[in-house]
Amino acid sequence: MPSEYSSLIADGMKRICSDLHQHLAERHFKKKGRRKWVRQRGDCLEQVYLFRLGSTYGASTNYSVDIIIEAWVSNTNAPDKRQRYFYNNASVRKPDGYCYHHRFNAKTWSTYDRCLDEIVLYIEKELEPWFLDSAASDQP
Repeated sequence: MPSEYSSLIADGMKRICSDLHQHLAERHFKKKGRRKWVRQRGDCLEQVYLFRLGSTYGASTNYSVDIIIEAWVSNTNAPDKRQRYFYNNASVRKPDGYCYHHRFNAKTWSTYDRCLDEIVLYIEKELEPWFLDSAASDQP
């Protein structure tokens, strides 16, 4: 039986993905599924995926939506189809030393705008340079 929080959490994930899509589309990413975006750049396929922390543990026990961002780069021409993987965790911090704020309340929408802004900042400051470095390291 779904928890009383489930529909609000699902709505929160839909909203953050919808609002984030606008920013990723500006960076030439195309949506491939509910929470995944893909961009082809040269021989590299760059992917961004969002999921909710704790989503694999069953129904939510509160209204908090804590976002995890995963990214992959794969060289489409590499014989071994190698991939590089980037995972958002506490070790990735802003230049001021604080963690990125990727959390909001799906009932009150408290800190929603901050969460969206910091996900966009994270993509700009962390993922974009990482995508470029990954592509450069695949060059002969």
